[in-house]
Amino acid sequence: MKPFPLFVALAVALVAAGCENDRVKQLLSTKQCRDCKLVKVDLSSADLAKADLSGADLTGANLTGADLSGADLTGAILSGANLKRAKLRDATLREAYFFQARFEGADLEGAKMDRTILPNGSVSQVTTISSKTPETKPSDPKLLWQMASGQQEEDKK
Repeated sequence: MKPFPLFVALAVALVAAGCENDRVKQLLSTKQCRDCKLVKVDLSSADLAKADLSGADLTGANLTGADLSGADLTGAILSGANLKRAKLRDATLREAYFFQARFEGADLEGAKMDRTILPNGSVSQVTTISSKTPETKPSDPKLLWQMASGQQEEDKK
């Protein structure tokens, strides 16, 4: 076994990790990171209110408790992301991909969704979610996602 290919692979991995850290720093300072690759980054409790993350790849990212109020996540990939207790009020989630994402305790009031892939794999047909609907509680994201995917009406039949 030649040590050179192993060294090259290690160097490439370190450079890639450095680039990812640079993107995180950029995001936190400018709140701009369109089409960024931020796979498995830890952005827990980050202030990302009104951030532009459209087209970003946040697969497996930790966004626990992050403030994404008013953020633009149009076309973003958040497959397997942890969004527990995240604030997504008035966020734009159109065409975003949330398959297997976790939303326990998330605040989705006023979130705009259209053709959004939800955690259970269904596609949303609504443009906004409002916690002011009588049956809806802001602390019950499962019910909000059911509303978005139209499952609530089907379940009542």
